[in-house]
Amino acid sequence: MSDRSRDDETQRFNDEYTDDDFLNAVRECPVASTTEIAERLGCNQSTAYRRLTKLEDDDEVMSESLSANARVWYVADE
Repeated sequence: MSDRSRDDETQRFNDEYTDDDFLNAVRECPVASTTEIAERLGCNQSTAYRRLTKLEDDDEVMSESLSANARVWYVADE
């Protein structure tokens, strides 16, 4: 049984990582790849990619594709 908490209304798991966790990880990485962010936060790559993409949609971060499987992230206001 998981020890993660669920939202009472939606029954979805609550986010374990905050947007600030992701923004700080991007700031701290010299080259902030999705893999690097996932490793730094201890989450899986798909979680990191999904959250970073949401932050990009919200204009918090920007990304650049280096190849079909490589993307780097940086904070939009810096």
